[in-house]
Amino acid sequence: MDKYPVMVENLVKLLQIESVMGEPEPGMPFGKETYMALKFMLELGQSFGFVAKDVDGYAGHIEWGIGEQVFGVLVHLDVVPAGENWSYPPFGTVIDGGRIYARGAMDDKSPAIAALYAAKRLKEEGFSPGRKFRLIMGLNEENGWRCMEYYSRHERMPDLGFSPDANFPVINREKGVLFVKCFFEVSDKNLTECGGGTRVNMVPDRAHFVYGGIRRDFKGISAHGSQPHKGENAIHKMMAHLKDLTANGAIHVIYELLCSEGFLGKLGMDLSDEVSGQLTINLGRLDFEGGKLIASLDIRYPVTFKKEEVLGMLEKALPAPIEVINFHRPLYVPEDDELIKKLLAAYKKVTGKEGYCVGIGGATYARTMERCVAFGPIFPDEESRIHTADEYIDIRNLYLMTDIYYEALKSLL
Repeated sequence: MDKYPVMVENLVKLLQIESVMGEPEPGMPFGKETYMALKFMLELGQSFGFVAKDVDGYAGHIEWGIGEQVFGVLVHLDVVPAGENWSYPPFGTVIDGGRIYARGAMDDKSPAIAALYAAKRLKEEGFSPGRKFRLIMGLNEENGWRCMEYYSRHERMPDLGFSPDANFPVINREKGVLFVKCFFEVSDKNLTECGGGTRVNMVPDRAHFVYGGIRRDFKGISAHGSQPHKGENAIHKMMAHLKDLTANGAIHVIYELLCSEGFLGKLGMDLSDEVSGQLTINLGRLDFEGGKLIASLDIRYPVTFKKEEVLGMLEKALPAPIEVINFHRPLYVPEDDELIKKLLAAYKKVTGKEGYCVGIGGATYARTMERCVAFGPIFPDEESRIHTADEYIDIRNLYLMTDIYYEALKSLL
């Protein structure tokens, strides 16, 4: 007997919603498609007998139980743009070789469905939770977290929980996140077009310039902005060519300090710590407007450093005005916390493998709370195609993560 009936079918329906952020509409601040994903999940939760709430179109939650404490599972339903180089239609939900291919398959719709079905199974088995369960669903995770800012102002945040938006076994430390724009004056009139990338938190796979009336296009390989080494930055390639055509100082600065080999050292920002590792910078987007090149940077810095330190180093190194676009504080939860012990126990019970804690450069909703960690969905040694072409979820792993979430909720509710 299937422990999670119709789970794959409902996941497919959710994945077919192209929930990339769009233009705001009344009651839908992040566009119609993101709201349709929320509406689908709220209605599905209601059909399972849970209480569902739409928080003014910014976010929503599905709730069960009457305990004084609230245990939260924090997910997001928005996705990054599909990009190019797909072998399958990015919202066509093709199932091939036991995998579902779609944008959002791993990030973050599969774990959203898995957590809901894990709670549904507990409810149907007659489990009586001592803590209230709440599945919180944001719609703006990929573009600034305004969803969670709004939610936290209008709803009580959980006392503890996890965000299934990273890796197994447990992510108990996340680097600080700093998105900035740097403005460079360009005086070379031969340059009429120059740009690349769509999102600061994605390694750009396309870039181009027009210089002296001649257009050049450059291709890269997309990856998550927290792991720029896993992609090939098309803007880096473009600037390496453009610098050879002009003596303009701004273009040479952008190449040397943001694109060249070993640029972190040239910036004086080759930073790391034992807890969370190396600082990274992704030049995720470059725009040419009003005679200025605007470089958008995704900076992930170690947990033992402060935002002010990192920003000060960048301001000292770059001869350009800098504007902070977004910031998320680092996260660190000690390994001896009861939350982590029980999550690792659930992981071991299902997989038979010893769990452990790791750190990441990625940012999850876990850092919106003091006592929250990231927990799945990517298994150790599993390929990750988050923010890249041909993103997929292995159906076997979908069921495996749902079993893990079931055991985790059973021990923590």
